[in-house]
Amino acid sequence: MKKFVSILIATLLVMALLAPAAISAPATVFAHTAGAPQEVDLLAGKNIKVGTVSVWNDADNLYVKYETIGGWEMTETHLAVAATGDGIPQTKTHNPIPGQFPYSTKHDPAVTEFTYTIPLTGLGTNPVIAAHAVVQKTTVNNPAPYYASTVVDYLQGKKKDGTPVRTERSTPAQGLVYEEAASESSFFSIGFGGWIIVSFDCPIRNGDGNDVKIIEDTWGGYPLEKAEIYASQDGVSWTLLGVADNTNYLGIHTISEFDLGALQWAKYIKVVDTTDPTPHGNEADGFDLNAVVSLQNCLKIEKETAWAEGTQFPGKNWATYFTYIIQ
Repeated sequence: MKKFVSILIATLLVMALLAPAAISAPATVFAHTAGAPQEVDLLAGKNIKVGTVSVWNDADNLYVKYETIGGWEMTETHLAVAATGDGIPQTKTHNPIPGQFPYSTKHDPAVTEFTYTIPLTGLGTNPVIAAHAVVQKTTVNNPAPYYASTVVDYLQGKKKDGTPVRTERSTPAQGLVYEEAASESSFFSIGFGGWIIVSFDCPIRNGDGNDVKIIEDTWGGYPLEKAEIYASQDGVSWTLLGVADNTNYLGIHTISEFDLGALQWAKYIKVVDTTDPTPHGNEADGFDLNAVVSLQNCLKIEKETAWAEGTQFPGKNWATYFTYIIQ
């Protein structure tokens, strides 16, 4: 009897081992989500990492997110997604054409992140993605205030009595950089009806508030002195900014400030004496220029073309694409 029981137990164990296992429904797993996307580098100039491009999808849409780092910003983004590489707009020589990509945005002001949403319909299971951007990085080369660099040209007028201006105040370069001392060597007397043109190595930028400061020397109560202030980008076409005078005192100096108005930037400033000689003595010599000052930071703006890292397009131009598996 014991032998029979042992044989029965062994038989049951074998049957249990051979019986098919219960089949459960597989869990749906999304390998790429907004919190854990597929990520590739965004490269400028082939090897400068300026950010990343992240990709994920849900049941209906594909999401492509651009993000920049290290002070880089995007002024344009262009995106093409297709089931095959042939669906990416290209020239006959297989150089991609970002301007013809289906998804395109100009960013003004520049942005550090931007996301496109693309319906999954028609993308297949392994779409090709070409992600392009125009990026820029702005750094301060010279913080404001900074001064004019060079005297381009000048015509010194005369004193009221028609004689030449004193030698001590007739050096044009004395009208470039601010000098605090009450000395004739601290300024340039333009003379009645005279003028001077100065230039900036780094052009003055049109920013928030006033952009240009004119510092004049008067050293106390004195009849009105005036000068028209012009700005130019090329030294040929001039825009009148306003009239400087000697009424706004700051110590022994007088200050006049101006906005560049319609000009986005200016390299040249022209100061033209318009003083009425009538109330002045015979020794008067018009507007006394101490310095011409930029009130905006001197900026360096680097611009680059960037592509999401991947495989080189067949054309000669540097441009890349990558693939994504729909999750």
